[in-house]
Amino acid sequence: MSLSYHLAAKDSHAHLFALTLNISNPNPLGQVLSLPNWIAGSYLIRDFCKNVVSIRASGAGENLSVKKLDKHHWIVRPHEGEIIVEYEVYAFDLSVRSAYLDSDRAFFNGSSVFLLPLGLEKEQCDLTVEKPNEYWQIATGLKALSETQFSAQDYQALIDYPLEMAELCIAEFELKGIQHSLTLSGTHQADTSRLERDLSKICQHHLDFFSEAPFDEYHFLTLVRTQGYGGLEHRNSCSLICSRKDLPVVGESGVRQDYAKFLALCSHEYFHAWWVKTIKPSSFHQLDFSRENYTEQLWIYEGFTSYYDELSLLRTKLISPEAYLDLLAQTMTRVQKSRGRHLQSLAESSYDAWTRFYQQDENAP
Repeated sequence: MSLSYHLAAKDSHAHLFALTLNISNPNPLGQVLSLPNWIAGSYLIRDFCKNVVSIRASGAGENLSVKKLDKHHWIVRPHEGEIIVEYEVYAFDLSVRSAYLDSDRAFFNGSSVFLLPLGLEKEQCDLTVEKPNEYWQIATGLKALSETQFSAQDYQALIDYPLEMAELCIAEFELKGIQHSLTLSGTHQADTSRLERDLSKICQHHLDFFSEAPFDEYHFLTLVRTQGYGGLEHRNSCSLICSRKDLPVVGESGVRQDYAKFLALCSHEYFHAWWVKTIKPSSFHQLDFSRENYTEQLWIYEGFTSYYDELSLLRTKLISPEAYLDLLAQTMTRVQKSRGRHLQSLAESSYDAWTRFYQQDENAP
């Protein structure tokens, strides 16, 4: 048995994805569908369900009523045999966390677009992606069956592989038999040879540090903008946003502070493939995407990663000891100037990340 998803760009101007979900073995008493409320690695309830703008179901050529149970659950009326669910998702979040569609680019995280039929969490998931035009390329860590067809072992795997579609600039390198790729979408003049060379040093450092890799391929999916910065880790890939000024250009030597920031971002998310995606708190082994998943250990998993992301630049000699100490001093100064360190322990801060760190206000310091 498997779940079959089909995704197409319905209207790039209205920013709408059209999705079809075929469920071959639905619950005959009524199939409940849900959409995650948050995405792994970003600890805030985001209510992706608000972007579902229409939903309908059918079975054996007959329309089946769909009733909303709460903000992120729907139920299809009882039906014997396969049911087909068709729905539309608004996609205009230009971040690493959700979904985006316009005439130049399409991007999505599965947690914001793929409905889950409850009770079928362990079923294999097959995905067909319809490209808006022949010039666009697809970049994703999903297991490829063809250029536009992919597969994941179950639902939690399916939603942990972001997918990028556009006219992409792709840089590739191989380390320890593992293929790595850096895909750039958006206007840029980056020196891709330099990026390959520097990024391979960082990846080699982490591969040596952990000895074994939990992936057999890795993808840095990067959106280049006039201004922007951010990253999110996944099983064998990461979603990144950077500014054009963060990337090196041909003829440039040395590592500017902006470029060091981008390399540290790549280092951070790559390190996460081991540290939180593979080695993780017990409460993260089977995530519940309907509610917050609390842990007192984020300071270890995020904090240690933040420590090693810049340290790896020093160890690979991409930056000088003086440049590294300057970065470390900036971090220490931010901590020392924060009044919050007198009010919360690291464990308490970690536990409250959902409502404090990820919901900054005037009281955040």
